[in-house]
Amino acid sequence: MDELRESGAGAASAPWAQPRFLVAAVGVALLAVLAFVLAVSGPSDPDAPEPAAARPGAPPAEPATGPDASVCGLEEGAQEVPAAAPARTRWELVGTMAAPTAPDVHGPGVVEDGYRSCFARSPLGALYAAVSFWALGTAKPSADVMERLAARTAERARAIRDAATAGQEPALDRSTTLQVAGFRFVAYEADTAIVDLAVRVANGGVASLPTTLRWEGGDWKYVVPANGDPGVREIPDLAGYAAWTGA
Repeated sequence: MDELRESGAGAASAPWAQPRFLVAAVGVALLAVLAFVLAVSGPSDPDAPEPAAARPGAPPAEPATGPDASVCGLEEGAQEVPAAAPARTRWELVGTMAAPTAPDVHGPGVVEDGYRSCFARSPLGALYAAVSFWALGTAKPSADVMERLAARTAERARAIRDAATAGQEPALDRSTTLQVAGFRFVAYEADTAIVDLAVRVANGGVASLPTTLRWEGGDWKYVVPANGDPGVREIPDLAGYAAWTGA
C-alpha cells in the first residue's frame, strides 16, 4: 500500500540543455531537477493565449455540466486562489516524491496502473494536479506520463518522441530526492492555471518550477513549455511562497 501521511502546512541541442550552461545558471545542486524537468519538456504552442491574472476573491463556481465537466464527476468547488497551504493535507508517496491526495474533493479521482488523473476544476485541483504530474515523473517513464497527462498541442507529440528516446525508466533517478516545499499561483482562470512550485533537493537547495496547466477533456493537463525551457531557476528561500510539504 502506498505510504500516506498528513501535514499542516527540447531538444538536447538547445543552449539551456548544455551541462556548462546549467551549472552556471543554477549550480550543481539543482542539476537533478533540471535533468528531470527537461526529460518531459519540449516546445509548446507559441500562439497559446496568456491566462488572466489570478483572482483571489473569486466566488465558488456552480457544479459544471456538459463536455467540459470533470471526467470523473468531481465538483468544481471553491474558486478562491489559495494563499496558504491547504489544511491537513493528506500525502501519498508516488515514486520518490510526496504528492497530495483528496480523491473525493480535489483529486486524483482516478488512479489506474499507478497513473493519477482527474482533478477538480478549481485552484486547489490545479495545484494537486501540478504536484502529481512531477511526482509521476519519478515513478513512470516520461513518454508515458506525457502521453497520458500532457495537453494536446502539436509540440506534445515531439516531446513524447524525445522522451521515448531516453527509454522506459523514470526521468528522475530514484536515488535523487526531490520534494515540493511550497507554491504560489502566477495566474488562474477556469481553463488555465500557472502554478509556481518551490522544490527542494537532497542537499537543501531550492528551485522554482513553473507549471502551466490547461483544462482539457475534463481534467487538468500539463502544457509543454515554450522553446523547451521550463523556466527552472534557483531561489534563495521560500519568500513569496506558501510553505507546503509532505516530506
